[in-house]
Amino acid sequence: MPLLHISLRAGKPEAYRQAICDSLYRAMRETLNVPEGDQFMVVTEHDAGNFRYGNALGTVVTETGHGEPAAHGASGSRKGVGVRVAKQHGERT
Repeated sequence: MPLLHISLRAGKPEAYRQAICDSLYRAMRETLNVPEGDQFMVVTEHDAGNFRYGNALGTVVTETGHGEPAAHGASGSRKGVGVRVAKQHGERT
């Protein structure tokens, strides 16, 4: 049973968080053969000062939701999501 730890910027609506969890669960079912109903996930939210990634993601998403190439001094709302997957040694997934 893999454990997913999902980190994202604070203030996202519940539907946004749920969509991320649902998408990750589907991906694990398809690629890791995770059993149906196995959804061990932890979501943590962080304010801007505690969730930094600079231009590492390659785009800045503006308030209109359109991606633009990241550039020094670029502004807009960042929609980064960090995911860490942990599984037990010897776990067969």
